This record gives sequence, structure tokens and C-alpha cells, in this order.
Amino acid sequence: TWQDFKTGGGSLTVGGKTTLEGATEASASVFTVCNPVSGLPFVLKLQDLEVAAAAKISSDNLGWAKVGDTFYGKGYSSNGGAGYGGQGGGKTRGASYGFANAPYYPGSPSFVLTSTKNPKPDYRGGGAIRIDARDVTVNGMLTALASNRSGTAASGGGIFVTCREFTL
Repeated sequence: TWQDFKTGGGSLTVGGKTTLEGATEASASVFTVCNPVSGLPFVLKLQDLEVAAAAKISSDNLGWAKVGDTFYGKGYSSNGGAGYGGQGGGKTRGASYGFANAPYYPGSPSFVLTSTKNPKPDYRGGGAIRIDARDVTVNGMLTALASNRSGTAASGGGIFVTCREFTL
């Protein structure tokens, strides 16, 4: 149900201020992974969060993986893109799904991932970042990108932050 996605499939709870910082993006990255079958996101439950300038919280290429033919928004041919917040591109577009005011679903896989017996993990959609905090400051990056290849494209994932105050 939509409520399951809002609450997530697992969580990390931290009191006080959590600061993610480092000299480079590579030294200060946190990767959030959603369940590749159910799509349920991992939830960061924090009192206060600061993502410093060289830091990143990422769920790139960590969206739904191949699980039969039941996907929201998957691409339907080698020249059609997967959908998410809107229809995918191309001739055979993936359908839109999700909620504009609560983007907590992961991204859909491309046609290449859903149509092959040996799916390639780099054709997964973007994952889902779910943050529930009092105050959030982002000077770095939050990303849920999908990997796109010639002729087919997975959809980007969701970034859903609930907080009292959000500062960029």
C-alpha cells in the first residue's frame, strides 16, 4: 500500500545532529537502497541533518529490479522510456505513477532490464531516498538518478523529505 512506502522497509534512527561531510564527494557518500522487489525505501529518521558541500546521499541506479512483468511505469520496447512522475518518452511509453506531493517510490527499470533473462543492474531506475527529520540543511547533493542507455531509459527515482525546516 502507499502507506508502506511512506513508512519504508527499514530504518535508521539517530538523535541529535547528523552531519555528513568529507573532503570529496567520494569520501562523504551515503547510499540508500530500496527493496528491489517490493520497492520499499530505507528511511533515515534523524533529528537534524546537514549534508555538507562535498557530501552526497545517493540512491542512483538502485530502483526496482526485474521481477516478472508487474512494474509501475516500465519501458515497453527498446525505443521507449520508463515512466514515473510523468509518462516515459518514445513510442511505447511507460505509464506515470506515484504522488506529486510525496515522491517516495523508486524509479522503474528500462525495457532492456525487464525483457532479458540476464538483466543488467545498470538498467535499474533510480532508487528512493526517504528522510524524516526535524531540520534538514543540504549544501551537497541528494540524487536518485537512473542509468540511461542508447534507445531505452529507466526512470529516475524519488526523493521524499519530511521536516519542519528545509534549507538549501
